Amino acid sequence: MIQNITTKKKFYLANKEIWHNENAKYMNDECIYVIHALSFHFEYNVLLDIVAKGLQQRYKLPIYAFSVGDDAYSFVEGDASFGIEGIYIDEYKRLMDFDSENGTEIERIVEELFGNKEKILKFQYKNIKCGDYIWDYMMGISFDLKNISKENFKNIISKTLSIIETAFLLFYEKKPSYVVVDEAIKMEGLYACVAAYLGAKVVVPNLEFKYQFIISPIDGKIDAIAKKRGKAFLNAANNDDIICNNYFMYDTPEKNIIDKRLDNGNKNVFIFLHVFSDAPRMSYDNIIYTDYVEWFLDTLKIISDVSNVNWIIRDHPAAKGTNQPIYIKNHCASLSKDNIFYAEDGMSRDYIISKADAIVTCAGDVGLEYWAYGIPTIMLAESFYNDYGISYLMHDKNEYIKTLHSLDSLDTPTEESINTARKIISKYRNSMTTEDSLMRLFQRVRNREIQGIRLEYRDYDLYDYEFIKGYIGLIHQGKIKKSSCYTLDYLLEAE
Repeated sequence: MIQNITTKKKFYLANKEIWHNENAKYMNDECIYVIHALSFHFEYNVLLDIVAKGLQQRYKLPIYAFSVGDDAYSFVEGDASFGIEGIYIDEYKRLMDFDSENGTEIERIVEELFGNKEKILKFQYKNIKCGDYIWDYMMGISFDLKNISKENFKNIISKTLSIIETAFLLFYEKKPSYVVVDEAIKMEGLYACVAAYLGAKVVVPNLEFKYQFIISPIDGKIDAIAKKRGKAFLNAANNDDIICNNYFMYDTPEKNIIDKRLDNGNKNVFIFLHVFSDAPRMSYDNIIYTDYVEWFLDTLKIISDVSNVNWIIRDHPAAKGTNQPIYIKNHCASLSKDNIFYAEDGMSRDYIISKADAIVTCAGDVGLEYWAYGIPTIMLAESFYNDYGISYLMHDKNEYIKTLHSLDSLDTPTEESINTARKIISKYRNSMTTEDSLMRLFQRVRNREIQGIRLEYRDYDLYDYEFIKGYIGLIHQGKIKKSSCYTLDYLLEAE
């Protein structure tokens, strides 16, 4: 094991060299909160605290850190190295206490909601809209929600209510003006949701881009993060003249497997999937389907009647190591259709570009990326780039069915829209190019993790070691406070 307690101690001690001379007493009823609710990535926890220190420098407010979950992931000691008072909540004990004190109310809600999709999605507690959080959490447990027992559902409701109650207690004691969070869309995103309901601005830092974002939702729910960020980003980026040679958001390791089934004379349509459990209700504005699984299963049903097209099912690389690939393979095999098949990972992007007549996805980057290569893309969840005439956005199920049955009617992307897609991607890629040494360190460690996911090899001890070593070096070079993470030169309002 490369990482050990001594290495982290060195980090904490080195960090005190630059932060502990700023222990000013701020006499203010409002404050800045840092909430480590989910992330076990050491570098992300550090980013949250640096952004919070930048906000403190700008607005002269006290900072309080709040860690919840597994004690091993608590960052309280790390917060202290920034001169921040840290609070840790044992999630297991909190749930046990909450269950014993609120059992009757939990049972009442379970009886009202269990098995009722419409009521679950509309559910609110203390004016916090939490139905989508509950649904997304269930998707993380089972792709077939019928497999979730009443007892499991009770535990989910208990977790939901206890997070909301804890958030209200926390924020009523010290009113948040800004809340810096590591998670804004999964169950732990309820902390951010309550903060926004109470009037706080929610800051969602980013490891990959130099831009940091403020999400201030008007409906009390942190949703459509990608869309809001995308629009804010494009409005701020000023590199219109920069054009890349690679029109994909991220570079990932690739193989180059050739599949001769694509050479039978039929149209080739690639269906790009998502990580089914990755907060489908909270991440995107789903227009037609409740979640990614419902979309996937219905899409298989629709295309089973279209025999003159090769339908290639492409799983998401981040799904490796889960039971999702097996789930997908089994459903594809059950159709017994030679023209519908699960493509094992290994087709390169260049190969897909050379073979694809169309791309289908629910949401995400591929709707933009392959459009930039002149390939028509079809999507079902609204994204920021639809407003620029990019991708065919389906508005109802009938339109989706008709489109999949009549692919010849799809016009190829216009040269103007292709160039627009390329400019958008160029802006994104250029935002990763920075002279900021700390941001480059964040990006380097994050890219190692992304490559690890792709190659099914993740070593978080190594990532932590590399980050801590690089960070301590930047402290000695006096570069931490010069970083945009602290100066907040690229802080954007995503309205």
